Amino acid sequence: MFKRGLAPIFIGIIVFIVAVGAVTIYYAVSSPNGVSLSPGINNPNCVKADLVGGMNLTPNGQVTNSDVLYVKSKFDSGCNTAVDAECTRADINGNGQVTNSDVLLEKSIYTSGNCTITPPSCYDKDEGISGASLFNRTTVYGVDANNIGYKFSDYCMSATSINESGCNSISQYISLQTSCPSNYTCNNGACMPLGLTGLYDDFSSGFLDSTKWIESTFHGDPFTDEHFVNISEEAYHIEQNIEGDRETNLEPTRLFNAGDSFYYEVVYKGGSGNHQSQPLINGNYPPSQIESCNYPIAGCGAIGYMNDFPDLGAQIGTYRINFEFFHNQVKMTTIRPDNVNIINTFTGNSEPYKLTINTHTGHNGLMHFDLDNFYINRTLAA
Repeated sequence: MFKRGLAPIFIGIIVFIVAVGAVTIYYAVSSPNGVSLSPGINNPNCVKADLVGGMNLTPNGQVTNSDVLYVKSKFDSGCNTAVDAECTRADINGNGQVTNSDVLLEKSIYTSGNCTITPPSCYDKDEGISGASLFNRTTVYGVDANNIGYKFSDYCMSATSINESGCNSISQYISLQTSCPSNYTCNNGACMPLGLTGLYDDFSSGFLDSTKWIESTFHGDPFTDEHFVNISEEAYHIEQNIEGDRETNLEPTRLFNAGDSFYYEVVYKGGSGNHQSQPLINGNYPPSQIESCNYPIAGCGAIGYMNDFPDLGAQIGTYRINFEFFHNQVKMTTIRPDNVNIINTFTGNSEPYKLTINTHTGHNGLMHFDLDNFYINRTLAA
């Protein structure tokens, strides 16, 4: 199993080998960065290692050269383990870089032991084939009953119909052919409001495109504990795990003018204490709006909780948000997870507009938001 050249990479890692008849079982505790390396049926880190490669390759229930070399190629130039969970998992020796040592170590542990996914298995980001899942293009992947890996993505069958992939209750792949709701069209494997046909980013590339996005902070607080593109969920992930004042701003690199619209989805997965995700316009909170805002403490146009609930509330699920830009106002239309529509027309600014999604916690806050499916459209100025 172990070659002479691998000896230096086992510093800080304890490996036990137990022979049982003709079967050798390998047990390992953890790497310096705390990632469990123990092989075994459905070991979660083995599953992650296989499926990370499986985002570009076909998962086969076992970590192979294809998987580990894919990960290494992605992180050859180094990585920030403080913000990138995938990099942290792949950086076995804990030096902040994915190298040949990490690749060889991971492969030697996972492929020499019994590290397989019990078939059948099925993984679905949006966890469904109806309702809110129609508005998200996702990939379902896993291993079938014959231990053959598969990967299927949602796709449009016509301008108004969609083939939606999912998993059933016994971890088998299923699909459903259905129609998009009224006033929606199918585009790039998801039902989108009519007119939103220009995909800006759905993070399917697996990385944050610096030509499209700027990450920053607003109040001078540190970044949130986690802020990165989650390759397995194909979404921009923001999470704060320790109470404290933290924030992450995500801002398109382009400016918006009258006639532009910008659509995106905020997936609220929970939080506690003070935490919110809300828009900034031209670098600050919108100073005024046309509609009466009856939420003076937490404000309007925000999701979460800030000493009180805002107008958009804190409902677990997907918020679908569309901004329409005019000469001297910006109209924000939000469909909450309970399908209630809320409109906030912000005033006090003028074009060109800089739009920023500000996600932050207060001193006692924890939270988890994902951002996804950004579309841009240009119409005649109103």
